Amino acid sequence: MLIGPFFYIRGKLIYNACPLAEGREQAGKLDNSYGHDQLYDDHFKIGEYIDYPRGRVVWDKEKIHSIIYIAPCINREDVLSRIIAAFDIGDYVVEYDDHYHCKNCVGDLFN
Repeated sequence: MLIGPFFYIRGKLIYNACPLAEGREQAGKLDNSYGHDQLYDDHFKIGEYIDYPRGRVVWDKEKIHSIIYIAPCINREDVLSRIIAAFDIGDYVVEYDDHYHCKNCVGDLFN
């Protein structure tokens, strides 16, 4: 299992994944310290990362499963399948957080 941030831009999944053993603990969850801003800068030279659909995979140590935080505008079966494969995810839940909303999600909050 892997954890980390991802973008889904123009049909492409862009991500940075690290093993659980390399994760940092925050509030009972393991997370990759690599940020969306870093990931965006690695792949794009213009625009702002907050304008694009994104999410993050974290590990919930208490409930023993992955949490996929995902922008509502990309929460589709085909995108989830790609995320699950890329991060080698077993058990998981999908959750929403306003941090992972982009300009395409306006009016779509927590739906």
